[in-house]
Amino acid sequence: SIRRQRQRCIRDSLTTILKKGIYSVIITKTGFQTWKKSKLVVGNEKQVKVQVTLAQKKTSLRVISRPSGAEVTLNGQVKGKTPLLLSDLALGAVDVRLSKAGFVGTRHRVQLTEKPITHSVTLPKQQGGIRVYTSPTTAKVYLNNVYKGLSPLYLGDLPTGPQVITLHKDGYN
Repeated sequence: SIRRQRQRCIRDSLTTILKKGIYSVIITKTGFQTWKKSKLVVGNEKQVKVQVTLAQKKTSLRVISRPSGAEVTLNGQVKGKTPLLLSDLALGAVDVRLSKAGFVGTRHRVQLTEKPITHSVTLPKQQGGIRVYTSPTTAKVYLNNVYKGLSPLYLGDLPTGPQVITLHKDGYN
C-alpha cells in the first residue's frame, strides 16, 4: 500500500499516477517482515521503481518430551534429542516426530507463528501382551517368577523386552 501524509491513499496498487509529495511505501506479506520507505515524488514522474526483497519472518520451537532424550525429527530431518531448541525456523506448518526405544513414537503437525512455541509430549511406554495356551490346560503360569494364573491365560500391558514365562503342572516336566 502507498500512504501519503500518514493516510492510506491507494490500496493494493502496483501502478498509479501520484501528485508531487512524499509518500511512505509499505509492503507487507504474510510470513515476511514489513518493508517501509519514504519516497519523494516530483510531479507526474513517469516511473518510480521500488525494488524490494522481503525477509522471511523466523521463529523458534522448543521440543520437550517425557521422558527426555527422545530423538526429534523435523520435516524428515533428525535435529537432535529432547530437550531441544530449534531456532531460525520459517513460519508455517512443520511435521514433528519424536521417537525413543521402549516408547511409542509420536507425530504432530505444529503451526509455527511469530511467537515462539513450546511443544511438549509425553511418550507412552510400548507395551505388548502374550496369550498362553497349554495342553493339557490349567497349567500354572508364572511371569518373571510371579504367579499369574492358570492356562489358557492372556498377559497384557507388558513392557517390551525379554520376559521369562514358566509353566508348571503336576505330573509334567
